[in-house]
Amino acid sequence: MKFEIKEVEGTRVVYMKYKGLPQKASKHLATVFKSIKGKSCGAPIFYYLKEIANSEEVEMEICVPSDENPSIPGVEVKILPREKVIATTYVGPYTNLSKGYEELMAYVKENQVNVTGVAKEIYLKGPGMILPGNPSKYITEIQFLLG
Repeated sequence: MKFEIKEVEGTRVVYMKYKGLPQKASKHLATVFKSIKGKSCGAPIFYYLKEIANSEEVEMEICVPSDENPSIPGVEVKILPREKVIATTYVGPYTNLSKGYEELMAYVKENQVNVTGVAKEIYLKGPGMILPGNPSKYITEIQFLLG
């Protein structure tokens, strides 16, 4: 895996807050897309609000970049700030996404990179709305915010 420190531009997103099991968060992504009639201008983002400890429950914002205004209560608009991150790209099924995290955490520790513990997942290629696609070809960028 390759690792990169980079600046991420601020992005206007529609989002929905979520607290619960991480594997159930994706079910709420459809609500966010529905609120903007599918009119996105970027890849979906799961923005974790707290450090992902080995906890079963997470707090996150399920975000979709869009210029549209949401039509469903509970889906709001915000600007994600410009941030400096360390990132890596994981290719494979979501069930093995933890391997990407493990490699990124090992790199951060080995190279003494100061991170906040807050993470983002950007889903560059995943299942379609109708067909699931090939999970071994899903592409997810994992980002840790720098401290």
